[in-house]
Amino acid sequence: MGLTSDRDTEFRVSSKDEIPITENVVPRKYLENLEEKDLINFSTMSDQIRALLKNNPNLSSFDNNSSPSEVNIINIENSKEVSIGTTLNITANIVMKVNHERLQQSSSNSRNSYKGICHMVVRNKWLAQPTEVPNRSGPAKYVIICHTATQESNKQSDNVLTMRLMQTLHIESNEGLDVDYNFCVGSDGNIYEGRGWSKIGNHSPSYDNKSIGIAFIGSFRNHLPPNTALTRCKELIAHGVKIGEISPDYELLGNFKSASTLTPGLKLLEEIKSWKHWNMNINV
Repeated sequence: MGLTSDRDTEFRVSSKDEIPITENVVPRKYLENLEEKDLINFSTMSDQIRALLKNNPNLSSFDNNSSPSEVNIINIENSKEVSIGTTLNITANIVMKVNHERLQQSSSNSRNSYKGICHMVVRNKWLAQPTEVPNRSGPAKYVIICHTATQESNKQSDNVLTMRLMQTLHIESNEGLDVDYNFCVGSDGNIYEGRGWSKIGNHSPSYDNKSIGIAFIGSFRNHLPPNTALTRCKELIAHGVKIGEISPDYELLGNFKSASTLTPGLKLLEEIKSWKHWNMNINV
């Protein structure tokens, strides 16, 4: 797989092993560039570069007539952590080991779960990190409506980015297992697969293991999502009932756990109170 990044792209591989960084490893002209950027102490990258060189003996030196971006191949198959940031430009081929059998099985399960439902953007389409989340036992008794309190957009590209950033936030900052919601609905009229049908969410602590959490992407305190998005949400719920993932006698609830985001938004809350199965007696 080839990767061509912007000018300032960081390659990180974490390790505790250390290898001295010298002109034999990184050319002097590159060190000078780092010095100009006040990165000569390697405080943010020395460990990653040392680990990269330690784990990949073939990369133990660069040709003095080339820059690191001109290395022919970078193998990250055994790396535990790789991130893209603002230091090192990579235009070389990157070799990664992919479990094709697991990927095909996951894709097959997604196709079967969403057969007959339109406008579903599955996880691999928004570049979701692979995760391991416990399964819910039996059909969901509750459907809980939230909003993400993030930017709202009618463009798929924006919502894909929002999904990716939310997953990173929920995993790395909130110490969660995945993006919190089972599904998200965008103002572009698409449904974005979060944890999916059978997985326990992380949106309503007392109800996570017996509910499906659906979040509208955006903040809906003062206005409603487009009618298309509202219709998609209703179609998703109906489909969940049809395939046995949601109980036919499910109860529809609003999520009120976070005062800071006022989820699901006052306008959206007023709307879902008019939907079938609404239960006004339970505050999540």
